[in-house]
Amino acid sequence: MRPTFEEVYRKHHDDVFNFILSRIPSYSTALDLTSEVFVKALKAYSKFQFRSSVKTWLFKIAMNVMRDYWKRENRKVSLNLSDDEEELENPIFAYEQEFDEEEEDPVCHPVSLERFKRAYHSLSPEHKRVLWMFYVERMTYSEIARSLGISVGTVKSRLNRAKRRLYALMGGKS
Repeated sequence: MRPTFEEVYRKHHDDVFNFILSRIPSYSTALDLTSEVFVKALKAYSKFQFRSSVKTWLFKIAMNVMRDYWKRENRKVSLNLSDDEEELENPIFAYEQEFDEEEEDPVCHPVSLERFKRAYHSLSPEHKRVLWMFYVERMTYSEIARSLGISVGTVKSRLNRAKRRLYALMGGKS
C-alpha cells in the first residue's frame, strides 16, 4: 500500500533536514532547503514508482536542491569539522593501502585536520559526494547508486578511487 505524502513527510523530514544541515552551515537555510525538497517531492509524488526507497528518492532531491543552492550562492561546500581538533583518526581520512592478511581494516595513522581538509577539498565533487554518502551518511552501495543514478560497480570504483586520491593528497604513495 502506497503511504500518503503526509506519512512520508513525518517519517523522513528529520532525516532530510539533518542530511542538508550536515552540508549547509546555516540552520535557517537548511530549514528552507528542507521545505523546498518536500515541495518538489509533493509535486512529483504521484509519479514516484517506488523503484527505490522513499528515503533514497528524497535524498536525491535534496542533493539537487543543495547543488542548486550552492550554484546560486557561488560557494563551495565546507566540511563541518571542529578546528580545535589537532588529529583525526579514521580509516577514510588516513587510508593505508597495505593490509595484513588477517587484518580487516586499513592501518590508521593520525592526520592533522588542516591536512585532511586541504586534501578533501582538492577532490572532485564526485569523489567528495561518494565518500560523504558512504562514510558519513552510512548509505549502502545500492542506496548510493540509486541516489546518484549510477551502477553499484561505478559506486565501488568511484569510492576506491576517491580513497586512493585522498590518501595520495595527504602524502601517501597511491
